[in-house]
Amino acid sequence: MHTNQAMLDLLMALVAKRGEPLASGLAQLIREQLVEEDGCWFLATLKAGAKAAELSSFPDRTGFECFVNHIHTGDFLQTSDVIERLRQALIWAVTLRRKLEGHGKFNIIVACDDADCSVRFHRVRPGESWLVDDLESYTAESVLVIPVGY
Repeated sequence: MHTNQAMLDLLMALVAKRGEPLASGLAQLIREQLVEEDGCWFLATLKAGAKAAELSSFPDRTGFECFVNHIHTGDFLQTSDVIERLRQALIWAVTLRRKLEGHGKFNIIVACDDADCSVRFHRVRPGESWLVDDLESYTAESVLVIPVGY
């Protein structure tokens, strides 16, 4: 599946209008400050929660950011409904997208399997990538990449 930016914007707006608002824990997390350290970008709380993680333990900055900037919506919701977990992941991603705009190019990655959904983000850098180009090769999960600043 391919989409242009206009359709992605419509999809994100549709998701944000349907159902309940963003869960309180996710809303609190997205209000956190963005911090830049050694060329890497993080949400402050996520970085503080990953104190033991060091850039030298990862192959590149993209891998480090994706490890630190990684949430599971199931950790914030009481429902096991994957569709609701996805809806919350998309709302959180839309809000994160607004927060990242103006800070450069980023990818926000939403992935879901049969039980949960995750959201992670990283700065776009030449020669670095978290995902392979062929998203269809991820057969155990559904994957969406939301570009920021392109």
